[in-house]
Amino acid sequence: MRASYVVCINNRGYKASLELLKVYRVLPDRDAERHEQMRVIDESGEDYLYSRDRFAPVAVPPVVGKVCAARRVVESVKMLLLCVLAIWACATAHAAGTWTPAGSMGTADCGLTIDD
Repeated sequence: MRASYVVCINNRGYKASLELLKVYRVLPDRDAERHEQMRVIDESGEDYLYSRDRFAPVAVPPVVGKVCAARRVVESVKMLLLCVLAIWACATAHAAGTWTPAGSMGTADCGLTIDD
């Protein structure tokens, strides 16, 4: 399915979530469409429902859509690697005996619960 894009023409009441005249990606949502809304990936990076009258459709060349999709993949891989690194650090600290439970002071307070 080809992604669609819109430009924000009204951010009243959502100035932290929507930037005026910025292009946003729209996710398909038939229920939202029936209620005159659209599911937009906003400034938080998450998708939320907004009224359709806040946006105007934008024709985006296919190459732009591909670049945006590739960027989302890269960001997802970065987040996954950070999680793996955090888990590895906690496991290493636990194995070395330097791990401390969440909330206590220590050299490796990773916040994970590890059953002994």
